[in-house]
Amino acid sequence: MDAIDRRILAILAHNSRTSLRRMAQELGMPHTTVHSRLKKLEAAGVIRRYTVDIDYSVLGYDVTALINVSVEGSLIEDVERRVSEISNVIAVYDVTGEFDIVLVARFRGIGELDRFIKWLNKLPGVRRTLTSIAFRVVKEDPVSLLET
Repeated sequence: MDAIDRRILAILAHNSRTSLRRMAQELGMPHTTVHSRLKKLEAAGVIRRYTVDIDYSVLGYDVTALINVSVEGSLIEDVERRVSEISNVIAVYDVTGEFDIVLVARFRGIGELDRFIKWLNKLPGVRRTLTSIAFRVVKEDPVSLLET
């Protein structure tokens, strides 16, 4: 991956609907070259999908929770699979440290979060959880990795 590939990724990260023609103009190269590079990035698994940046609070999901989960070792993957099936859960991380799993989830309110935490704590193997609520997003920008 070279600087041109990084620029292509940055353009798409800012707006995944950017046309090949627009990218080619911005990069100063033929659209066939940009298309070829995109296909290579997709084939290599660098580009996994094209998506949108949604403001979930506008949709009513005002509570963002970061949930640390401690699980019995042999059941970690089972718990990860189960929580991954819940639509409110937007990220599941298998981590090191005092906890085994970190979840990021969005909820319409505290009551919905409360019901989720009570369900989570009843899953076989879950020892304990520690939940933090995000007051506001200070930075959430994966594009910054591409602009270094």
